[in-house]
Amino acid sequence: MARQADNGMIFAGKTYIKNKMIPGAGFVDVGNVTSLALKSESESKERISKQKGTYGVALDSITTPKPTTFSMKCDTIDRHNLAMALMGQDADFNQAEETVTDAIIEIGQQGQWYALGKTNIDPDTVALKTSTDTVVDKTAYQVHAGLGMIQINEGSNTVLAGDSIKASFKTKAVKGFQIQAGVLDNLKLEIMIEGENRTTGKAGTLHIPSVSVGADSEIDWFGDDFAESSLAGTVVKSGTNAPYTFTEIE
Repeated sequence: MARQADNGMIFAGKTYIKNKMIPGAGFVDVGNVTSLALKSESESKERISKQKGTYGVALDSITTPKPTTFSMKCDTIDRHNLAMALMGQDADFNQAEETVTDAIIEIGQQGQWYALGKTNIDPDTVALKTSTDTVVDKTAYQVHAGLGMIQINEGSNTVLAGDSIKASFKTKAVKGFQIQAGVLDNLKLEIMIEGENRTTGKAGTLHIPSVSVGADSEIDWFGDDFAESSLAGTVVKSGTNAPYTFTEIE
């Protein structure tokens, strides 16, 4: 068949992923995918001649395809993408307002932080007492509201190193999400990409029915550049169909 046109390819598109490990899950737009690569490789085996006159010549050769490898990078870091990057499970996080009275806190050292057992507390409601119910003046300690911790200031004469104190406070009603990270061995995904070849303007669809992937990058929480997640793994043949398909629309 003669070449119809001499065009290159620079592809742009939107990527949708379905997590096949979540019952009832649909496709989710994962945002700005900066790289998505499929690599096909083969392995060749040759029967090499050891005979005089033909030494080193291939007498037979067979080529066996290897599984197609998959890799994807994305710099949209939302709840679902972060859960995949951390190989974790995400869930809604809801903390109701709660009143805690006389929680016992062991103060090992002055000038260090100790957990109150709850997070997102209302700092204005924190009240401390010694083990003998003497009120601890608010100037004698500091409160870390978000992490739910207290610190007895160095030099305090009311609370000494090794003392036990009683803490009373209220938590704030907050909601968000929480990821239980590092609990998954791999991810089973189905991927649909709708886009176009920017060199021709023609629309194209890439469909990968099944990939088995794992996290393939670090998340630098204090990096100066935008964080980027990376997944890598293997395309898995699904049923009797091809491992994946690409369709271009004229």
